[in-house]
Amino acid sequence: MEKITTAIIDDEPEAQKLLEQLISDHSNLEIVGTGESVDTGLEIVSKQRPDIVFLDIDMPGRNGFELVRELKTLQIFPAIIFVTAYDHFAIEAIRHSAFDFLIKPVDIDELQKAIARYRFEFRLNSMENKIDKLLSCISISKISFKTKTGKIYLATDKIVYCEADGNYSHIHQLAQNELTKITVTHNLGYLLRELPPNFTRINRSTLVNKDYMVEIDRKNRTCKLKTQAQTHVFEITKNMLSQLMDHE
Repeated sequence: MEKITTAIIDDEPEAQKLLEQLISDHSNLEIVGTGESVDTGLEIVSKQRPDIVFLDIDMPGRNGFELVRELKTLQIFPAIIFVTAYDHFAIEAIRHSAFDFLIKPVDIDELQKAIARYRFEFRLNSMENKIDKLLSCISISKISFKTKTGKIYLATDKIVYCEADGNYSHIHQLAQNELTKITVTHNLGYLLRELPPNFTRINRSTLVNKDYMVEIDRKNRTCKLKTQAQTHVFEITKNMLSQLMDHE
């Protein structure tokens, strides 16, 4: 029987190592590449064209769904088996889209069942339809951030602004029309890199979501953000004011 080629894309070394071991013990499976991010995953899948990609959802920066979107753009459609925590916010969307998934830590019996389903069910043309269905219902706008006690998932469209606090940041997000503050263990530079383009830095200590921006005052070098319940005014550096005005 011809071997099934696989790739593992997961940023957790222990999870990746366990899956590697389980796959290596399976005589009909071959690993052609491993990666720990969307960028490395895209490179591996583009070059190696594995039959199956074991894909973690929650990775630094862009998540696993972003890799799915990139592959669709390139018209590359391997079978995708998501590997994730049992309580991940996207489980229902994955089920709804008829994708297979494995719960961490991966169990050998569940892996074998997934491979059996692949052999029985996989059709290239159906994978594109599944991807379309998944991307239409999943909230790719959710990003994970580390906190002192673990990890939190936030919808980026609910984040109004972020404040620097040394190596930490305070994220102010809307919850039931009220702003709540969440402290994460990332500096402001990290947040700027990970958040969507509608977030901009207006001074050394503040990022704002431009979707909530209602006014820029050139004379006083301030900008105003407005939510349903509150208005917030922030100073803008001269440099950033020029960029904002030019962009607008």
